[in-house]
Amino acid sequence: MAGGRITRPTGGGPGQPAPLLHASGTDHPNLCCPDGVCAYSPNMTLIDEQPAFTTHRVANQPPPLAGFDPLACDPALGSALTRYAVGDLTALALEAGSAEAREHGRLANEHPPVLRTHDRYGNRVDEVDFHPSWHWLMSRAIDHGLHAAP
Repeated sequence: MAGGRITRPTGGGPGQPAPLLHASGTDHPNLCCPDGVCAYSPNMTLIDEQPAFTTHRVANQPPPLAGFDPLACDPALGSALTRYAVGDLTALALEAGSAEAREHGRLANEHPPVLRTHDRYGNRVDEVDFHPSWHWLMSRAIDHGLHAAP
């Protein structure tokens, strides 16, 4: 076949694919594009491929945010809470900055509420299914009085 097209010779054997050969019949590494145009040149230097299991180490990521106290890190927030006579929110701030709260928040974001309008028999039920992390977050909000906050 002319024009730099690849051909597949017959006789690969049962259960084995036949090797791809260049149109000229020479056996070179398969560097042909999907459209069949050959990119091989005898003057090319071939680079060994890295094994598939080798990866690079990512070192520019911040550490996990655990034990974060938003009140201690934000003086403007602290002064605003003092100015408007908001009660002591230290316990809420420490709980909100905990690793457990962050994990429940992540899980709640990954599993949004699901509206079920009908049961398996076709009866109208109009129920909303919540992931357990939603229940955890809502119970903490109610415990700290956030449901009645202005």
